[in-house]
Amino acid sequence: MCPKVCGLRICGRHGLASGHNPHPMPCGLMHQPCGNNVWPEARTVWNTAGLAMVPPGSLSIQVVGLCASQLRMFAMAYLALGLSIANSCRCCNATTYAAKPSATALRFAETPMEDLSLETVCAIFDWPGFLQDAEPFKGVTAKAWSKLLEMFGDLEVAWQDRSRRQQFLELPYKAVRKLIASDDVAVSSENTILVALAEWVEASNRRQLTTDVTALLLGPQHGTSHRELAELVRLQHLTPTFLGSVLKHVSIMNQVATAEALQAAARYATGNEATRNKLHNMPNRQPRFKVLYSPPRARSVVQRLEFTWVLELQTVKAMIDQFRNTKVTVDRYSEPHYFNGFQWQLVLQVLEPPAKQPAAGQAAVSTPAAAVDVFVGTTARIQIGGSQHLPDVLYFQGQLAAREVASGDFTFVNRMESGFVCGTAGWGFRNFLRITDWDNEAALRRFFYDGKIHLRCNIDQCE
Repeated sequence: MCPKVCGLRICGRHGLASGHNPHPMPCGLMHQPCGNNVWPEARTVWNTAGLAMVPPGSLSIQVVGLCASQLRMFAMAYLALGLSIANSCRCCNATTYAAKPSATALRFAETPMEDLSLETVCAIFDWPGFLQDAEPFKGVTAKAWSKLLEMFGDLEVAWQDRSRRQQFLELPYKAVRKLIASDDVAVSSENTILVALAEWVEASNRRQLTTDVTALLLGPQHGTSHRELAELVRLQHLTPTFLGSVLKHVSIMNQVATAEALQAAARYATGNEATRNKLHNMPNRQPRFKVLYSPPRARSVVQRLEFTWVLELQTVKAMIDQFRNTKVTVDRYSEPHYFNGFQWQLVLQVLEPPAKQPAAGQAAVSTPAAAVDVFVGTTARIQIGGSQHLPDVLYFQGQLAAREVASGDFTFVNRMESGFVCGTAGWGFRNFLRITDWDNEAALRRFFYDGKIHLRCNIDQCE
């Protein structure tokens, strides 16, 4: 309680109570009559939460979350007084620091990285900017950033992991912005950045429907924040497929992918090394063009995709029986695998075999009713939230293989140096396994061992 001026008390323990005659700086338990109000207030929060007493390695999400929630109460008080936190910081004497926040930061620094949870990191990124940038807590925010890089520093690797991908979608705005803006985040190409950002925005829009009033007041404005993120995408490093047939489907890019921006990106993408180096060093008054002339991000350890698919013989035979009964193509897809912004799947189709062309002067030969053709191939889609987009044309290099029982390895390989996945057609081979009679058990033994077949797909390059 302030005994001298207003009686206003702001404390997570006692709540927010307004007194008489409020002055420009909210008061707390450790009020000082000079302008040094912000840091005493921050010290009150840390003392109330007991952070300075926490032993190394024991800093939990509950403790950090309590601190963050109390800081939000301070911010609400500033709003009630018609002032912003930024204005308050300009009124304070930033050279005066309390001892206990520094001690807390030191103890936080001693916490092993493996004991630092993502929830704690997110809570730290939710702190007000003046606290994140403060001298006593720079070590705290630096360590939180290190943890974030440990988990998402190679976004290509993270995006291939379903649980890690979900964790990215739950990150706060400030954490996502710092990742997207960083040169240290590694990807196979900028495609992955665009897909990750678009999915995060869609998840953020869903969360926005249930956001409480406090977060709406304190957080960045919805449209403005999304535009700021979109402006960090380096259009010049998107592959041709993404520029030509994907970018138009990503709504957050509509305002930033202007004709001027696309021309700047094309100028960089088509330039030689000397031209690109010149653009890197070109002083530009527009921050957006600084992004459009920036070099590629760090290179991911993932530069190719390889995945396998195991199918039961019983499943394949059921598909064949279904086709014979209906004469309608039957297909089955593997689990999706992510690489370079695309979602790749193996596909097996049972369909009508191609009609044999009769020799000159001979009658056409009818196809036996039991005859089938088993196609094996791959498809590529772009998954953004609940929407799937098909590339108009995708150039790639890859191969398909099946494990042979005799060798126990993927020695049966069909290789294609350049393939095009156009729409839903996919790329692959009719009668891939060279089996003409699927009722002949002896013919099946070449590939089916213990009632299963193992297929493998390799994608070495995709644009």
